[in-house]
Amino acid sequence: MTTQLIDSRMENFKQTLNHQAIKRYGIKLNVGEIKELGSNKYKVTFNYNKMFSIVDDHSKTVFVRNIYFKNIYGTDINADEELSLPLGEINKSINDEFIDLRQNLFQKVIADKKIIIRILKTIHTTSAFLNKFYTILNDLFYCDKIPKSKINNYIESDKKYSKYIKLIIDSEFAEYTKDGDLKASNKFKLLLEEHKKEPNLAVEEAISEILSQHYEYIVYELGIKHIKPYVNIIACMYYLKENMKLSKISININSLYKIYENIFNKGSFIKFQEKINSLIMSGVFSRTDNAIML
Repeated sequence: MTTQLIDSRMENFKQTLNHQAIKRYGIKLNVGEIKELGSNKYKVTFNYNKMFSIVDDHSKTVFVRNIYFKNIYGTDINADEELSLPLGEINKSINDEFIDLRQNLFQKVIADKKIIIRILKTIHTTSAFLNKFYTILNDLFYCDKIPKSKINNYIESDKKYSKYIKLIIDSEFAEYTKDGDLKASNKFKLLLEEHKKEPNLAVEEAISEILSQHYEYIVYELGIKHIKPYVNIIACMYYLKENMKLSKISININSLYKIYENIFNKGSFIKFQEKINSLIMSGVFSRTDNAIML
């Protein structure tokens, strides 16, 4: 009987807190775990829950899904006091969770070599990025060693070449000799040996690995920001496939845009649609009527 009374009191307190949270802060914030501390005082955690719906065009089914972050804020609360939460701190915690979610999705997308190479090869605005790596790695393939004088010529033509070369070295595909020449590493030679009939595949695999290891640097330091929205859109499909357990979903463009809005910042729908079409042309996505598939 005592346990039932305590449970009832805790449940009533939780309902009261939830009511206050909805009234003051909206439906996305709700009460998580409650632990009694004594003297009418409780340890309370709050969760973030963002609901939205998407349409599977193939099955004509509406799925209600959510982005859920557990324990985004915790505090001690007296049962007889009005709920007052630090919104700045809570919003920062929610934003940090979104950053982690995006980063995890980024890593999954850029680890997919086939997808990244298709983007780099077919999206016009990323072609300059790909060509610089192709130039250096192909020289290493055909010449085994690039003379110091030629490296200087690269850098004189475009100072950013020094950063591209550094990324190739940091990824262990090349190394400097004592004379300042750039030579292919054993790692790159092994990769070439694996693809000796199609050396371009070895070069593309090296580029994919460099991007995977140095994505943030390449996007922000080298200024190759054009690739980011394409990765973001593909990341939305990964989210549907993995986090939402919808592995065979065929989603229309409007529904995919809703996912994009929820996970990333809202942007122009027309620009979004243009990038979808580029991803279809590159072979990353396929399309039937208005339905998109990865």
